[in-house]
Amino acid sequence: MPKLFKTIYVFLFVALVVQPHVVDHVSFVPKAYVESIVTLVILGLSEQKLIDAFQYIGFINRRLPLLKNLSSDLLSQGKFNSQGKRTIIHSLLGVATSSITKVEWGLLRFIDVASQRTIKEFFYQASLKGAFIPKISNKSLVQMSTPGFQATIHVVPTSDHQAEVRGFLVVPQSAAEIRSEYSVLQAIVDQAQLFYRYLYV
Repeated sequence: MPKLFKTIYVFLFVALVVQPHVVDHVSFVPKAYVESIVTLVILGLSEQKLIDAFQYIGFINRRLPLLKNLSSDLLSQGKFNSQGKRTIIHSLLGVATSSITKVEWGLLRFIDVASQRTIKEFFYQASLKGAFIPKISNKSLVQMSTPGFQATIHVVPTSDHQAEVRGFLVVPQSAAEIRSEYSVLQAIVDQAQLFYRYLYV
């Protein structure tokens, strides 16, 4: 929990505890007015937290159907031949690239952590025109455990740090939504990691 939130909660608690003492000892203002002012201050501080909570709940509710489509629905529609397997992973990559980050291209690379060798790689491009894709070594990807920035890219690794083969989503730095959508992108990478194990191992 960020320090700001903790500070606000401590302030609210202290305000609630000292409110009766403040009200009783302010003699030049009527007691009812002091109570109203203190209550309004407390409500004003808590209102913003409530608005933030509702915005977050709304954001998650909008994403739930998308995450459902990225799990069981993909498997139920897919064929498990070579092309069908690629289509399933490409669908995940397409959602992460076009729908979430709204960028021209995305790369999903599965790396053997011990040998730092590429096991599988999937590429998605939104348009037919060629896009500049910077080179990034597997060693750099393996070392990144948090949102990584290198040159002109963003990297979202799978949350499974113990896996022998780990998935990494790579998108251009122009992805404006990367910070606000990071948890959704990581859920997509984790889903791709599960599909990789299910379909390719």
